[in-house]
Amino acid sequence: MKITKSNFLIILSVCWIINTTAQEKNSPWPKSTNTNQPWARWWWMGSAVDKPNLKRSLIDFHNVGIGGVEITPIYGVKGEEANFIDYLSPKWMEMLDYTVHVADSLHMQVDMVLGTGWPYGGSHVTVANAATKLIIEKYPLKKDETFDRNISLENKKEKIQPNYYM
Repeated sequence: MKITKSNFLIILSVCWIINTTAQEKNSPWPKSTNTNQPWARWWWMGSAVDKPNLKRSLIDFHNVGIGGVEITPIYGVKGEEANFIDYLSPKWMEMLDYTVHVADSLHMQVDMVLGTGWPYGGSHVTVANAATKLIIEKYPLKKDETFDRNISLENKKEKIQPNYYM
């Protein structure tokens, strides 16, 4: 039997499919989906976005394995004021809707920060309630151990101190 170029490609394709299926069955890793792939925080600077660039960016994200985006509308870039879209305006909502539809078509997800990307606050927020630092506490657990402690600030030197930078 003479093997033609097209027959060779068919045989090669079938072998690749069988090999890929066998690897997936034997893999200890779960199937990759948009919920367990990495996501990207997507800064919309001044919300100066447009449909062609939104689509291109989402396709680029998808092609490198990003499972979703978290949109963060934030202040814009000086000199681009003419392209800014007012937050939650009809045009802004159109861009968000378009983004969601394109992401859906790529089997990606979209999330959104409900603000500017910076801690909420203002002059009315007291130092005691301000976001001034990040404190990390570790609570190691053994397998099957139940966590039944109150989460509290254990390092006393990290108690609230006056903020001298205001």
